[in-house]
Amino acid sequence: MTLVENSIGTVWQINAKGKILFLEDIRVYPYAIERSLDHLKQAHIFDGVHAVIFGDFVNCYNDNLVEVVKERFAKSVNFPVFTMKGVGHGHTNDPLPFNTHAIISVQDEKEGLFFMDVQNVS
Repeated sequence: MTLVENSIGTVWQINAKGKILFLEDIRVYPYAIERSLDHLKQAHIFDGVHAVIFGDFVNCYNDNLVEVVKERFAKSVNFPVFTMKGVGHGHTNDPLPFNTHAIISVQDEKEGLFFMDVQNVS
């Protein structure tokens, strides 16, 4: 997520319109995650996005507060927000499928934040 935020206003700024945006990070305090999400909103990075998927936020000093930040973000936007474990900078780093058909199964919902698994299909 830090790299997406740092690209704002540069030639490398992403265009997430019509896409599913995946965000993860490492060693970031929960208040900094919330500040970054607010900055991305104010910079219109989320305009026209189809969904946001949060991967792992590793070594972020307070996992419970990270979840609160993600839930608060999910309640503040009008697109689906998912979280999935095992993708990011953690010990488990499963691949994130690109350009493939997939089945998204929602395991649980907590305050507008969906927990998901993704299975590739042929």
